[in-house]
Amino acid sequence: MAGEQYHSRIEEIYPDSLVIAMPMSKGYPVMLSKGTTFYGRVTYKGSAYQFSSTLIEKKVHPLPVWIISPPSNIKQIQQRNFVRIDARLSVGLQVIQPNDTAEMMTVISKDISGGGILLVVKNRLYTGDHVKLSIDLPTYQLIRCHGQIVRVEKPQEDLMVYWIAIRFTDILENDRSKIIQYIFKKQLERRQRGY
Repeated sequence: MAGEQYHSRIEEIYPDSLVIAMPMSKGYPVMLSKGTTFYGRVTYKGSAYQFSSTLIEKKVHPLPVWIISPPSNIKQIQQRNFVRIDARLSVGLQVIQPNDTAEMMTVISKDISGGGILLVVKNRLYTGDHVKLSIDLPTYQLIRCHGQIVRVEKPQEDLMVYWIAIRFTDILENDRSKIIQYIFKKQLERRQRGY
């Protein structure tokens, strides 16, 4: 199993243990023996942390979970630099507000990477705003994630549009992988066409 990666989520936190959703691989539970040490990675507020933990026990009722030891050897890890590619994708965009009254806008992307997306919008938005995104990625299901606006540009004064750069802050790694696969596929197609 060395080098294999699986996805999970934290269900409960106790002083002496964590309960996480049982990792799955192709629809089947990942088989790990009690007492086995493994590495985990968690993303929090845009920063990634790696840790080691040990499987204490597995439970299947009421939900399939692993009970693991508290994380140890925690260290912040450098996020990868992601390849960016021009892409015109339909994106649902909603600014997160305390009363959740902001409307979902449909906008178009200018480019995308595994770490964020650049959108073309008519409404003036602001750096630091947190947003919900629904990205219509061809050949994949709709990708829903959260992000933060890190840059706002006006490409031309006479154009009533803004370029909004958004960094993904809360995205499933599986969805990030789909974006990266889409980018590689597009790059391959363009090379084949001689671009």
